[in-house]
Amino acid sequence: MTDDVKTGAEEEPARLVDEALAATDRNADRQEGLDAFRADGAGLKASMHEAAADRPVIDDIRQRIRSQPLTFAATLGIFAFIYGFTR
Repeated sequence: MTDDVKTGAEEEPARLVDEALAATDRNADRQEGLDAFRADGAGLKASMHEAAADRPVIDDIRQRIRSQPLTFAATLGIFAFIYGFTR
């Protein structure tokens, strides 16, 4: 008959186990966030490498601007006018 009755001492370890499992789940969420952050960092690093690979294109554009500065200024002025007009 006494086997069917639960005492407060038996419930205490179960509550502690539940709290420990809940803490583990919270840490898993943090780990997922860190993994996502690391993946974003890796993606940013890859983008930076791609941008560095396109460096000759930027140098080519700079060379064209230096060789024809008036054409660049006129083109920039037209784009600025259109941008201002549409605002």
